[in-house]
Amino acid sequence: MKAVTTLHHTSNSSNAQYQALAIAVQGPLLAYMAHLSPIGYILLCCLSLALARFAYTQLTKKNSSKHSHYWLMLAYGNLSMLIGWLIDFDCLPLLREGICLCGCANSPLGQGAFCHCPYMYLGMYLGSLPCLFRKQSGKLTICPQALFGCLGMGPGMMLGSYLLTFWPITNPLLHFFLTVSAMITGMFIGMVFFEKIAPFFGSKSKHSVIGL
Repeated sequence: MKAVTTLHHTSNSSNAQYQALAIAVQGPLLAYMAHLSPIGYILLCCLSLALARFAYTQLTKKNSSKHSHYWLMLAYGNLSMLIGWLIDFDCLPLLREGICLCGCANSPLGQGAFCHCPYMYLGMYLGSLPCLFRKQSGKLTICPQALFGCLGMGPGMMLGSYLLTFWPITNPLLHFFLTVSAMITGMFIGMVFFEKIAPFFGSKSKHSVIGL
């Protein structure tokens, strides 16, 4: 029994480390996308490391599994979304000379953030696949409520980005980070909202019968 408990704790610790690493990597990635100065790069990296440390602390607590899928979304889903967004713009910084800051469909910080970014959405959904699974009786099962939650991430991100297009922002750096914040917030709200309405569509059980 002690050996099983130790193995379970080691597994949780390893998963927490991977998620914390995925969160920490987002700092340098965002700094590159925003084309920050060396000081800004260091500050953002320090912030992402602090968030990663906080995430690891939360994930290694007892009974941390209740909200673990939200950390999975922030770690893998958000990292994959940012990588996809970068690929959509030829792996170049989004903040470049002559960038469009209006809410039009050609702006990477306006409607273009949700109209012409297929890899961004693809990355978000692929990175969020771990959120779908839960352990039950030693097997991985697909959680219907989590499936609804992941489906809600896309509309939530689109809505967050769209609402920001009505706010005229002239500072490119501020616009970029507000857009990222709006999309992440929209993803989270969409995920939570769709999970809450899942029971109305027949997903009342915590786990599906699909075992892996």
